[in-house]
Amino acid sequence: MSVKLCIFFQFGKQREILKKYKLHLGVAALFVFIIILVSVGWHFHHIANKEKMISQRIFFEANSKRLTLSDPIERDQLYGTLGHQIPSWQKPTHCLGEKETQEFQCLRWKNSAILRISYFSVPNVKCYNISWESLTAELYPLDCFSIGDQAWFGPSNQTHPKWPINRETEFTFSASYSQNFDAGTFNSAVENYWLSENGNGLLVNDDIPLVMHWNTMNKGSWCITSNYTGDFYGFKANIHKKRFLNYTVCNGNDPKSAHEYFRSNLEIGPESLPEKLLYTSPLWSTKGDRDSNTVSEGDVLRVANDIKENNISCGSIVIDGKWEDIQGDFKFDEKRFPNISTLQSTVFSTANCSLTVSFNPYFDYKSESFEDGHPKDHFILDASGKVPGLVQWDDDVMAMLDVTNPSAKAWITGKMMTLSDRYKIKSFKMTYGKPTWLPFHPTFYKRDITPNQLKKEFTDMLVSFHELNADIIEGTSHTQNLPYFVSVPTKVEDTEEGLCLTGTIPIALALGLMGYPYIMADGIDYQKYDPDDKTLELLPRDLYVRWIQMATFFPGMKYSTPPWKYDTDMVKIARNASKIHQKYVSPAIESLLSEIKAGKPILRPIWWIDPEDEIARKVGDSFLIGDDYLVAPILCEGKTQRQIYFPEGIWKDLQTQQLIVGKKWILYPVRMTSLPFFKKTKVYEGA
Repeated sequence: MSVKLCIFFQFGKQREILKKYKLHLGVAALFVFIIILVSVGWHFHHIANKEKMISQRIFFEANSKRLTLSDPIERDQLYGTLGHQIPSWQKPTHCLGEKETQEFQCLRWKNSAILRISYFSVPNVKCYNISWESLTAELYPLDCFSIGDQAWFGPSNQTHPKWPINRETEFTFSASYSQNFDAGTFNSAVENYWLSENGNGLLVNDDIPLVMHWNTMNKGSWCITSNYTGDFYGFKANIHKKRFLNYTVCNGNDPKSAHEYFRSNLEIGPESLPEKLLYTSPLWSTKGDRDSNTVSEGDVLRVANDIKENNISCGSIVIDGKWEDIQGDFKFDEKRFPNISTLQSTVFSTANCSLTVSFNPYFDYKSESFEDGHPKDHFILDASGKVPGLVQWDDDVMAMLDVTNPSAKAWITGKMMTLSDRYKIKSFKMTYGKPTWLPFHPTFYKRDITPNQLKKEFTDMLVSFHELNADIIEGTSHTQNLPYFVSVPTKVEDTEEGLCLTGTIPIALALGLMGYPYIMADGIDYQKYDPDDKTLELLPRDLYVRWIQMATFFPGMKYSTPPWKYDTDMVKIARNASKIHQKYVSPAIESLLSEIKAGKPILRPIWWIDPEDEIARKVGDSFLIGDDYLVAPILCEGKTQRQIYFPEGIWKDLQTQQLIVGKKWILYPVRMTSLPFFKKTKVYEGA
């Protein structure tokens, strides 16, 4: 009986405890259930996010407007902030009527702008196409991307060009300025293309009025905007209701992979080589060291006789300067050139030279052509759009051809064909002079034309009236398919190291990436007047030698000052340089024709053969000819040695026959008569 009472008492006590803590147990059970539920939910949420991240193509945070693009192997990121012109408090909505996908996104900021981002990829490269459409005339699209710690390659300030460019470089690049601007309308070739050593890249459509602010607007960033300002556009900016900015940014595994994609979006390479004389022998200017800009038959014959007497090869004699009676009539002044046919025959028999005639699209207001073309609106008009915009060109008053007018283009083509047929001129050099030689606030026949498109129109006009591939052009755009030379003059700059040759190699390498293979080292821009002799001073002797040594390895070269102005030793140096060019450079150019057709440059940055070489990416004072030759010229006066970086491979010094194993720096001695020139070879070829 007592046992039963004890059991009953214990059971009752348990029921009492259970009843007392029933609520606590329920809460504990519910808590455990919630934890399990949250864990399971989080697990599936994580899987869903992971799947979304895997499938996500566009990484753009709309509130902060931050865009990120990784390369295919997730090693490097390009990032930037879009829409700087839109206030941060404005938030976008998704565009109505435009279906978004993983590879397309459209956002609209009310009364401001519409942004469209498209993702695409090619082997080893991922890209965004970014398109802005402003909804108000006052808003200019402005996007900024980080420069990072990497080196970049592409066009920069034309007065002080750099290769490579980086976060220490500062410049503003725009072709929309014609008045006293370093990257003006007619400076060299223009393509809106930049590439970084990590494979980041930018390509802007040529119909966009681009302004590039490199490290000048936001420190550590490059910023691009579409802006119809600058005197090229003039007062036409007021008529635009919308602004557009369209460009492509990419991130590749390496710079060469990214470049191959960008290059495929430019014009194809030329199908043929230029005329052989132009890439086998130097060209000679009639101007020499003369201060006068007027040219006569005697000047041409004097150059031809000097070439013969000094036994130097000649591709062509360039008639640089005034050869017309009145500029724009395209007729030789008969007093100074009584018989062009006889002159050409004499020049050819004397020096085995052809003649190249330099011309420009400017017409003297006193010329017959001006009287004929003015009523037909064949010239660029001033801001009023009613009368020709006159400019001062070489101390004369000129009008400039409006090549955007089809009638004017046909008119000038007819005149050039007549000139070519009448005088049997087969080679022309088209010059623009200084970038200031464009009417201020011009009005063109074709509305909304950009500087890039204008330069293309001029180039197309030049090559349309004859079949010979012997033309030379100072400035162009989107004409990579044409086999002409782009001229690059060498500037002389007073630096901490003394006088140095600047600009030629950086511009040449940039032009090569843009798709222009035929580059001519076009003399030296050195204008120092001697008031005692009333002549232009010669460039210091050793610097002139260094220019010859550098220019020898360009596809083409032109002497602005002949070597016999110095002495016979200088003539020997020039003669030897021509032999080296004909022995090595000319055959290399011919062997590269298939690569040239594919859009590859002749002069290449030294990282070209090893895109992963971080040291090679930083070198800007050496270059390759194809993949087989390395050139490392001395560029400053008084220097007898220089550091040379040898990229991957085994390199034979073609002067000493010494073999050098690549991926290292060498302090290399350079005598005044020696050229640092190396051939990539194999070890069994020996020294």
